[in-house]
Amino acid sequence: MISLRYGDNKVISIDGNVVKMRRSYVQTAAGSTIAAEVKIELQNNETIWLTPADGSGVFSKNWLGVLMSAKRGVVVSEMRPLICMPAK
Repeated sequence: MISLRYGDNKVISIDGNVVKMRRSYVQTAAGSTIAAEVKIELQNNETIWLTPADGSGVFSKNWLGVLMSAKRGVVVSEMRPLICMPAK
């Protein structure tokens, strides 16, 4: 599980590593069963995609998603599933 600290634009991993957010935004797709998804681009060139776990479309308690890491020289990404919640 990772935690988000939007106040100071940081993501905290389960092992306590802190990475700054480069930018984040909400995307919606017309006709999608997923109301909205959040894309967070990190300073270390990884990307987090999140969708609300409860289908509400707003930032509630837990969100589900994936952490994508681009591999060098190839058009391949490593994807790791994750659960995300606001930092306390």
